[in-house]
Amino acid sequence: MTDQIDDAQEMDAWYRSRSLDARVAIPMPYTGQCYNCEEPLEHDNFCDAYCRDDYQLRKKQQSQRV
Repeated sequence: MTDQIDDAQEMDAWYRSRSLDARVAIPMPYTGQCYNCEEPLEHDNFCDAYCRDDYQLRKKQQSQRV
């Protein structure tokens, strides 16, 4: 027999999964410089894979702190 807490947890899990499924990645606008090190660029948003990965790691860490 389930109680109200179990029902609420199930409902919360369902809503969380639905909201995560609905997320849409918003493209990063071109700024003319690397988002990580601010090096001038003629195209793209990052100098190389290192800058891209470093930027994404820092953003992920920031979002986990909030």
